[in-house]
Amino acid sequence: MSSDLAAIIGRLIQQIGVFNAAVARKLSIAVEQLEAAKSVEEYQQIGILVRDTLIEFGQSIYKENMVSQGATVPSNSDAKRMIKYALDYYGADQEYLGYFVKTCYDYANAIQHDSSAKRESVFRVLSMTTLCIALVIEAVIQSDAYTRRPYYKCPNCGSLELEVGEHWEADYDGAFKMEKLVCVECGWFYIEELGGVSGVE
Repeated sequence: MSSDLAAIIGRLIQQIGVFNAAVARKLSIAVEQLEAAKSVEEYQQIGILVRDTLIEFGQSIYKENMVSQGATVPSNSDAKRMIKYALDYYGADQEYLGYFVKTCYDYANAIQHDSSAKRESVFRVLSMTTLCIALVIEAVIQSDAYTRRPYYKCPNCGSLELEVGEHWEADYDGAFKMEKLVCVECGWFYIEELGGVSGVE
């Protein structure tokens, strides 16, 4: 890996880490393993790690409410469909991104089963996947659905991993549902419909 390209990948991983620290850590581990790898088995193992990183990333941005009625609900390992639904939900699905995700996942999966896997192929799939994840994150956080939120990052810990959940408020008719913005990292929450109530759970 050339020093210039390694530096670019390192910067992309840092940017990804702001949005998802766990995914960034896995990418960093893959980079370290590639620098030391010498055997086909080691290259295959990195392919598995890259594939699993895409799955974990998909799980982190996908929510059940992103599936339209009648659509197939993705399994916990269906990274391609989870990321596609998230992009659709945020209105950020430029066609090339969906193809890019599929290409990266299928490439990593192929390396896992390639009995003659080579360093060059592993380097390409790791570079492609790092760029792909960074582009998906950029598309999501620049989307109208994301930027219309009252907060795009947690004011308590700085994390970008904010989820929209449910809060039920009792009234004389029973209870009614409202949106509740929750930080995955620290438990901070915000309920705009209650006058901007916030706190940490």
